[in-house]
Amino acid sequence: MEEASALANKVGILAKQMLGVLSMVWWSQSFSCMAFLAIGTTESLAARHAIYEVHFSCPTREDVTKAQQLMARIPGSKMADDVATRFQVPIESVSLARLFHLLAQNGDFAEYTVERAALESVFLQVIRENNVLEEDS
Repeated sequence: MEEASALANKVGILAKQMLGVLSMVWWSQSFSCMAFLAIGTTESLAARHAIYEVHFSCPTREDVTKAQQLMARIPGSKMADDVATRFQVPIESVSLARLFHLLAQNGDFAEYTVERAALESVFLQVIRENNVLEEDS
């Protein structure tokens, strides 16, 4: 993903054919039917799926609960699917300055990070939205 972000000027996210997908491309090498889930420049995909990721360092269970309660007060935020201490906040719901203000005013966390979602997060978001299963599933 880092290479695609750094080197590619256009990116496509593909999945094997699924029911209900009409837009398909035939992959000539393997002759398997593929569907484009998203295509565009890295910037356009990031803008289309624009989120801030907030990740808290929580050494105790109480800190995890405190982080979840704090993020419940931030408009549009939701817990990430993979980690109980990582949250997604849609960029259009709150400015970065406002997000930092809310985090500083309402929490006393020793450590947390806030970043704009990278291409890898966009990829994961697109495959989850389209209910794509891993090949072995």
